Amino acid sequence: MRSRILILLGLVILTGSAFGPASASGRIGGEVIADASEIFLLPFQEEGSTAELTDDYDEPCSQGSTSPDGVFKYTNPTTLSQRADIWICSDEYDTKLFTYSTRDDSLFVSGCNDDASCGRSRYGSRLDALLIKPGQTIYIVVDGSNGESGGYSIDMRLVVGA
Repeated sequence: MRSRILILLGLVILTGSAFGPASASGRIGGEVIADASEIFLLPFQEEGSTAELTDDYDEPCSQGSTSPDGVFKYTNPTTLSQRADIWICSDEYDTKLFTYSTRDDSLFVSGCNDDASCGRSRYGSRLDALLIKPGQTIYIVVDGSNGESGGYSIDMRLVVGA
């Protein structure tokens, strides 16, 4: 456990992030599930952009879209189920957020939201109290509506008492 904490601390010191380095251009979030940016520590908040990405995924929360998307990955490291709030905020474009979860080595959509109050910005998407079982991996897809892309802030926090 101590070595894992030291590795994580080293990662934060070297990259300024609890889930690994951004691309050379500053992009946060992987292009596809296979290279998703891994989240090691909750809570976390990061800023990124989908502008240089391509459209790889879409789930019709309210409508389909051809917007570029970025992917994050989180695995519940505990022996207890967790619930997490995940939200995306942007002043630049209409965001969309969805998650894939793993079950028996396959993926299924576990959450989807196209429009939610963000509080501090014009556009937002939010999933509240998303269930993450012990050892389960979720893939968080930062997407947009109507082909739009741009800068965003992504936040993920555990729900206390869940």
